[in-house]
Amino acid sequence: MIAFGLSKKVGDGKKRSILTMHVLAVYLIQEVVSMKRVNITLPDEVIREMKDLPNKSRFIAEALKEKLERIEREKLDRLLVEGYKATKKEEKGIDKEWEKITLEGWKWHGFS
Repeated sequence: MIAFGLSKKVGDGKKRSILTMHVLAVYLIQEVVSMKRVNITLPDEVIREMKDLPNKSRFIAEALKEKLERIEREKLDRLLVEGYKATKKEEKGIDKEWEKITLEGWKWHGFS
């Protein structure tokens, strides 16, 4: 595939499109991360279900990352709810004060 007719010979002597090389470079940069080897114990059922996966380590890492992100979002949601509950009383008091001030002007018009 040649993108926009731009191509370049690479180390193996083959011509590759500039776009393809750029996408490959970005992919490789994203994939180069610090990795640690760990031993984990998984249920037999999970092992059977993962049997045919080509890259089990990547699959487990992505699943853990998604779970950790979900836990963090849930934590933030709980904090927001707590914050809303904590300010609810204060906001009601402010609303009552404004209501009194707002209704004062209407009394002389006979609306109160």
